[in-house]
Amino acid sequence: MKRPNPSPHRQRAFSLVEVTLALGLVSFILVALLALFGVGMQASRESANDTMLSQITAQTLALVQSKNLPPIDGAAQPYFFTVQGERQLINAANAETFYTANVRAESTTAAGDASTYLILLKIDITWPSGKTSIVSSMVKP
Repeated sequence: MKRPNPSPHRQRAFSLVEVTLALGLVSFILVALLALFGVGMQASRESANDTMLSQITAQTLALVQSKNLPPIDGAAQPYFFTVQGERQLINAANAETFYTANVRAESTTAAGDASTYLILLKIDITWPSGKTSIVSSMVKP
């Protein structure tokens, strides 16, 4: 007995197993991409914080060098900044304050000749999440 020739217009279809495997593979890839998206967002936030901290540190050092230095081993001198890194001109924390930079002069050391001194400044930067960044810098008075 001879089989009839398949029609040249007959269309082939995917089997249920092939469709199920394809959907499973696509689902696995989507879940992996969504997991990476969260990690990427966290890294982006941390990078933005690091950038803002370096800008605030540079601004604080410039302010300290242009004005009076805090007393050696005395109380910390606070500077307040907004979430955009702009310095608050008032000397108290308010609703717009996001970052606080406390500057403390730790010690002095002679540099070269006896007439030149370096002062070790410690800058503690805090923000609402409770994290603290500590930067030490030597400045010439």
